[in-house]
Amino acid sequence: MKRFHLVVFTVVTLAAGWIGAAVDDAVGLESGQGPGMLIWILLPFLTSALLRSLGGRRGWSDFGLRPAFGGHLGSYAISILFYPAIALAVGGFGLLIGRLEGRFDAAADAWRIGASVLVISQIWTNLFEEFAFRGYLAPKGLAAFRSRWTAHLLTGLVWGAWHIPYLPVISPFAGERLVTLVPRFLAAAVAASLVYGEIRHRTGSLWPAVLMQFTGGLTFGLAARAVVPLGADWLFLPSFEGGLVILVSFGVGWAMMRR
Repeated sequence: MKRFHLVVFTVVTLAAGWIGAAVDDAVGLESGQGPGMLIWILLPFLTSALLRSLGGRRGWSDFGLRPAFGGHLGSYAISILFYPAIALAVGGFGLLIGRLEGRFDAAADAWRIGASVLVISQIWTNLFEEFAFRGYLAPKGLAAFRSRWTAHLLTGLVWGAWHIPYLPVISPFAGERLVTLVPRFLAAAVAASLVYGEIRHRTGSLWPAVLMQFTGGLTFGLAARAVVPLGADWLFLPSFEGGLVILVSFGVGWAMMRR
């Protein structure tokens, strides 16, 4: 039954974005500008809530709603600082060797104008996203397969694939074709899921993941305005799907698992 529920969640989640895109198309709006994105964000969480409710009170026992600060301040520090530190290091390196070009004045103007909107949108979208993926899929995957590797891999692949219908809208560096962007984004989601998942496993709480999503979204949103690649130089992008960011994420996640 545990694995059947995972199948149900996965099928509905992967369909959510395409349903949302179809709704946007039906009402004559471009992708990301209509009610479809709301369907895309809410449907995985609503599905997870329904599946948990089938198990009564026990179905919610591993949701991870308690903050669990005691003894886990290091994990919270990692979740807050992880993406800002990586973006600063990778972006600085790319600028230093001439693979990125700075647009700092434009970034400052754009940030002053759009920061409040970005913060508000990040808060509510991160909550529902993490309630579904780190609140449901990560612990249920671990319970079903008894393997952290398998749980992290499953969570990363489903989480990454969930983004595909709206990837051209949400990716700040999505000028490239999806045929190359999608595989790299999936790799990024799996690598990130090692870090997210290990922190979730250690703390038993989903709130570090919410914070990590929030700081990551703000960091990469600012980085997208601050630097531009010179050519198709995806390796040095200070973004979620940047090559060096993927490698560092995988390395940190691997080290956390080995510990």
